[in-house]
Amino acid sequence: SVWFSYNVASSRDDEFVISSFGSYDDLFNNNLGSSASYLEKDVWSHYCSTWQLATTTRTIYVNGEAKKTGSSTSGRTLKKDGVLVLGQMQGSRGGGFSTSYSFGGDLYEVNIFDKMLSAEDVASMYNKGRCGSLDPSLLQNVSFQWTDFMDARRNGDVEVKRGTCSQWNLIRSVIDEDLLEHLIEQHSFN
Repeated sequence: SVWFSYNVASSRDDEFVISSFGSYDDLFNNNLGSSASYLEKDVWSHYCSTWQLATTTRTIYVNGEAKKTGSSTSGRTLKKDGVLVLGQMQGSRGGGFSTSYSFGGDLYEVNIFDKMLSAEDVASMYNKGRCGSLDPSLLQNVSFQWTDFMDARRNGDVEVKRGTCSQWNLIRSVIDEDLLEHLIEQHSFN
């Protein structure tokens, strides 16, 4: 199942794909490794794929540890005006979907940065856990953050659940139900 794909109209294939189907982490048709072989099923894992254009260096990290390092095509950059999709491979830019490539699982706190994260940055994110916040020094380098994905249009059988890290259940247990409904309607918390 594909859980991350970026496709542009001028490209025959996705520019970047992370998937357990066929076991790959693919950038420009260059497969670096198997995400499936590194991730335990039904257990939270922190996964990070990094790439630096200048050195062509790519590294896959799982739970804060480098699992595989390789290189990308020299001088090759991601093409602009693509479509980023979570949970599905694209047969064409923003379409060509097949249920056989659909992701069946949970994604949480997906972030995309405009720089290659250091091993220390990745380890720090993992050590903070699923509920941890980003180090303030990285905030300026976030190109897309989880809230961008949560606010985006969704297609297909997508279920959005509130993470167990939030204070939502605590709030629900101490606030009047009518007041809570009013707050939700007025402030679009859904």
